[in-house]
Amino acid sequence: MKKRLFLFGYIMVLSMIFVLPAVAQEGLPDWTNLGAVISWLAVGGGAPIIVGMIFAYIAENIPAWHTLPKWVKFTVPVVIAVLVGVGANYLLLQSDLIKAISPYWALIMSILLAWFGSQVGYMQTKRAGYGANYKKLNRG
Repeated sequence: MKKRLFLFGYIMVLSMIFVLPAVAQEGLPDWTNLGAVISWLAVGGGAPIIVGMIFAYIAENIPAWHTLPKWVKFTVPVVIAVLVGVGANYLLLQSDLIKAISPYWALIMSILLAWFGSQVGYMQTKRAGYGANYKKLNRG
């Protein structure tokens, strides 16, 4: 058992040394370009990042997730990340489908990115207290 743990730790350290710099250098894709997003998911290290974010925000808020054994909580995200990567590789082969969907993808992602950006600006103005004095003055 100790030998397995040592080997696992050794492999993790090697993967951090060799794989993470390549993923960090790749950066994030142009979210409005469907081909770039699929390529990032397939070969740019995007699948583990996306799956990790989804599990961090969704699964961690489900109480039943915390009652599962550690090996399940480790294995499930890894398997899903591999499946996302394989699915993205398959989608890369479907160039006609990517060409057909790309304009709609660009429109939807532009709308989402604009909305997310406006929410960041809204929260900053809200924290600054913009409009708070107006509410106090008009409570007549």
